[in-house]
Amino acid sequence: MNGADSAAGWGIQFSAVGSEAELMIPPAVHEDADAFEILRVWAASGEQHVTIHSGLKGGPEGFGIMLADLARHGALLYSQRDVAEPIEALERIRRALEVELAQALPWPTGQVPDTGDDT
Repeated sequence: MNGADSAAGWGIQFSAVGSEAELMIPPAVHEDADAFEILRVWAASGEQHVTIHSGLKGGPEGFGIMLADLARHGALLYSQRDVAEPIEALERIRRALEVELAQALPWPTGQVPDTGDDT
């Protein structure tokens, strides 16, 4: 089972409503000279394609905190669109995440680019 098959099991379809291929940049980004993009996820050819900023500081725990924040944002989206309560949506997201992480799927491919910056 590949990642696309696994996601399809949860009723995820890699398609978007509307005509915009890219999402809006949050207004706070334009107001902060130090803002930077952390993560970009695209759907192409029925699969997810991910770019993660390779200069992130901290360790895997910080990445976990970011994922928890993203889960809460997703719960808010689904609660406003489909489900009555954000906590119910968050619980459904948590269950799906646990199932996905427990599966022996192939690891994604990719590498950290060599930026030539040795600092």
